[in-house]
Amino acid sequence: MPLHINIQDLIAGRTVESDRIEYKKGWNPGSIYRSICAFEGAIEGVTKRVKEKLTAVLSVIAANEGKRTPEYAQITGINAKSLERYITTLRNAELIFFSQKATQIGGYYLTDELRSKLSNANN
Repeated sequence: MPLHINIQDLIAGRTVESDRIEYKKGWNPGSIYRSICAFEGAIEGVTKRVKEKLTAVLSVIAANEGKRTPEYAQITGINAKSLERYITTLRNAELIFFSQKATQIGGYYLTDELRSKLSNANN
């Protein structure tokens, strides 16, 4: 069941933390936006709206690393099939990766390269 959240409000930090939403320490959508711009060449041929969705998904992954697609679908309210396409695009752009430490356990994480870019963007 999707949460009734406006994703743009969530990204802009206008949503207050609640039982269902908890911002992580590293929540910084501004640097995520700059990182998407830095990787503009890695995500070519998509519309502005798709880039906004990719940014939203990347922001949610950055704030909630280690989760799987169904959990991100619940957080974002994006249907699972669309979310899988966005995640595939982010994986192909080498912005995120899937780490599986044991059978049926694993989740998505930011790549070291993206972490480095985010760190540089914050300095």
